[in-house]
Amino acid sequence: MVGHGFQFEDFAVMLFADVLDDFLEARVYGAGVSRYWRVVEFRVEAGDDLAPVLGAPDDVVVAPVGDVVVVLDGIHVFATAHAYSIQQRNHMRICFMYGILSFMKVRYTYRLRPSKTARRRLMREWGMCRYVWNRMVEESKRRHELNRDEGRLHDEEFGDKTAQRYLTILRNLTCDEHGDRWLREGSVVAQQQTVRDFSKARKKALLDRKNGIAPGKRAGLPRFKSKRDSTATLNYTTRGFSLYDDDGGTRLRLAGGIGIPVVWSRPLPGKPSSVRVSQDTDGHWYASFVVDKPAETPLPETGRAIGIDPGVSTLMTCATIDGNGIVDETGAYDLPHPEYGRKAHLELARLQRRMAKERRPKRQKPSNRYLKNKRRAAESNAAS
Repeated sequence: MVGHGFQFEDFAVMLFADVLDDFLEARVYGAGVSRYWRVVEFRVEAGDDLAPVLGAPDDVVVAPVGDVVVVLDGIHVFATAHAYSIQQRNHMRICFMYGILSFMKVRYTYRLRPSKTARRRLMREWGMCRYVWNRMVEESKRRHELNRDEGRLHDEEFGDKTAQRYLTILRNLTCDEHGDRWLREGSVVAQQQTVRDFSKARKKALLDRKNGIAPGKRAGLPRFKSKRDSTATLNYTTRGFSLYDDDGGTRLRLAGGIGIPVVWSRPLPGKPSSVRVSQDTDGHWYASFVVDKPAETPLPETGRAIGIDPGVSTLMTCATIDGNGIVDETGAYDLPHPEYGRKAHLELARLQRRMAKERRPKRQKPSNRYLKNKRRAAESNAAS
């Protein structure tokens, strides 16, 4: 067992981890009890280089592990770790010295305006990631059937590290009819993030099965993604994207030199650590940046309170009360119902009736008219 001792201000918690499973992991999850006997959940993460958190040389007394991040109840706290090697029973203790900055990870989503060439390259990149995902699902099923035939069920052996090694094999051996290794033309960052998403989904499904969660409530194992029904999603870390100035505006550059204009509807409060580029059912592209945002100080109390009652004819009926107990029900803060959804629902029903008439059998390619009405129905549904 590995014990983590945490002490800063009013907090002291102990994390116990299995050496065999967590010794070389970049993230370690655990739970503990604070000094005031409050049960909390947290995890210990390495930095962007994903160096092992628990690993350290055995021939030294104190070995620096590097900067890590401790995630405690959703709050990220910087920490510097030092590993103290204890030779008895192969134990190792990690002592964390905390910094002074606490922050939260927040997503900021912006609309993208990719050109026709950029859209084509994004879809090609997504096709490679989808191929990697499907090969991971295929390999997972193959190993499961092999273990079942041999009378042993050890599905956990196809974890993130094994999947990443399998990705390296795919990138080196996957060739087209001309002998070109076309998978290497794509971004390795996006493909690695696809493998991590697959491993996370698979681990969650196996954990739910192990804990005996009902089939209708537990997460299912990853499935194959089809070209027609799946939505494009690409994830990049700091190694796979950058922001640069061009003609007075800031653009997003992805791995492979894909430059995309961004509609900056609001300023980005900090330097993003990752970005998710996705396409919705309307065909629009979006970029979702993850930013480390410092914890905001609460606003000063005014002594007043407001009660909000959502309704049908009136969207919100409000009543206020001040510090002296005087209630104001004049309706100064009431919000009338705009009734935007009524017309949108009528339009949505009309488009869905058209889609039902034009729907083809499952294995046949849908018509252009069906796809056109499907996009319009998605826009109408978003408006409602």
